Amino acid sequence: MGSYSYAVWIEAPPERVYDLYTDLYRIGEWQEGNPRITDISGDPGRAGSTYISRRGRFGSRFELMTAERPASQVVEFDGPMGLRAEMSSQFAPEEGGTKLTISLIARWRFPLLGRILELAIFNPRIAKRELGRLKALAEREER
Repeated sequence: MGSYSYAVWIEAPPERVYDLYTDLYRIGEWQEGNPRITDISGDPGRAGSTYISRRGRFGSRFELMTAERPASQVVEFDGPMGLRAEMSSQFAPEEGGTKLTISLIARWRFPLLGRILELAIFNPRIAKRELGRLKALAEREER
């Protein structure tokens, strides 16, 4: 089981950051791997909705567990190679902007293989790049 946390401060209000971060149709603007969102079921802004995020030949099924705009969101997802994870995102007002903190807990059907895959899937450099793109996008739109 792996546990990760990433944070970024964004010069935009929590409502703007939350809306951009949770907009399924805009994920590809800031996430790597050319994600395609398919099979959306339910209201994407409400708990209980589901969708598939595809990157290349791999797909992960996501379920929105809680959605408290503009403060927090929790999703659970099943990914390739026996991955089961929970990702919690917190949007806190801070210094005239938003501190976005993402926490992830990953569990694997095959723990040894999972630990190896985590090095690629949850790489801190990739997370920093993605959060940097989200920050730039939110700040540009705020101006």
